[in-house]
Amino acid sequence: MSQLAASHPGLARRITAFPPELRLLLASSRPAPDPAELESLCRTGIPWEDFLGLARRHGVAAMAAAALSRAGGAVPPWARDQLRAMARQSAARALGHGAELARLNAAFAEAGIDLMALKGPTLSQRLYGSPVLRCSVDLDVLVRLEDLPRAEALMERAGYARTEPGFRLTPRLRAALVECTHHFQYRHPARRIQVELHWGQVFWPPAQVALLWDRRIRLPWLGAPIQELDEDALLVFLCSHGARHAWSRSQWLGDIAAILAAPRRTAWDGLFRLAGALGQELALAQGVLLVRELYRLTLPPPLARFAEAQDAPEWFLCRPLALLQPGTGAASFLGHVRAKAGDLRYQLQLNRRVPLRAQLKALLFHPAETAACDIPDRWFWLHFWLRPLLWLRRRLAAPARLH
Repeated sequence: MSQLAASHPGLARRITAFPPELRLLLASSRPAPDPAELESLCRTGIPWEDFLGLARRHGVAAMAAAALSRAGGAVPPWARDQLRAMARQSAARALGHGAELARLNAAFAEAGIDLMALKGPTLSQRLYGSPVLRCSVDLDVLVRLEDLPRAEALMERAGYARTEPGFRLTPRLRAALVECTHHFQYRHPARRIQVELHWGQVFWPPAQVALLWDRRIRLPWLGAPIQELDEDALLVFLCSHGARHAWSRSQWLGDIAAILAAPRRTAWDGLFRLAGALGQELALAQGVLLVRELYRLTLPPPLARFAEAQDAPEWFLCRPLALLQPGTGAASFLGHVRAKAGDLRYQLQLNRRVPLRAQLKALLFHPAETAACDIPDRWFWLHFWLRPLLWLRRRLAAPARLH
């Protein structure tokens, strides 16, 4: 039993109780998967339809297809064929994203606007040696806050339309969106490509976002340099993103595992200082500890000591494990309320260093519900008081959804 499992027996029990399809999914998307282990897992009564659904939901179909191609004849031919078809579809989308990223990178450079690639095909190339192994549904790019108006205008000139928020922005509404959220979403109708235009991260003040720009490097992408985060900033950023979404996709944990499995070129102290400066010590600890348990990855002693020193509660570490698993059926209204309460508790723990006022302001501001009110700017403050009532109305009107 690992050190973490010994100190958190509830975590060990939950991992041991994982269904066979999830165990196979994790084994087939870990760094350097073991063909013998995969073949053995394939013979444990895998419900292959469920496995294919998990591979699609977690964004690891391409990696699972590559790994399971070395598992002998243990995979049923029909399941292998469907997995390969999913991988081809993912690869075609990734190649389209890669070409579009190069086009946008050139357009932003010509306009004199700093652009940084955050995830997508450049991350896949960097972590896995191929732009098509990591699935992504959109492109994520970062611009400086002061460049946001120019970046928006450039996206429109490039043929994109803003889809989120997809309504008219008054000056007060726009200012609140920029303060309480961190990206706008755009879609190119002809290319069918979505781009998230980021200017920050949730609960990161401008000074912390500026640290990301200080840690940018230039790497080649389709014949031109593109800006990306250096190794430490990338690890902290990906842990922040994954933790914010409670690691509900194993792909995000796999990215952390790939970074940790690669040779490290700098001292660990620099990573720990950066995580502290960005207020992401708990997110980093949660990410690396989950990777250690789920992928059986041996952490370097300095990183293990740092992660264990953050004293992450057991319930906090366990919450992502439920979200990784297959769906459990329709959620009742009360079930949805309990889930939202659990989400709120989780986010409060994750953001324990964020001022409560900032958290409440973000909680009580929802762009779609704000648009439904259509309140004049002079009465804008009413949005924050009406949010709970609007959420309740939306939940009562909505049909039950699958988890």
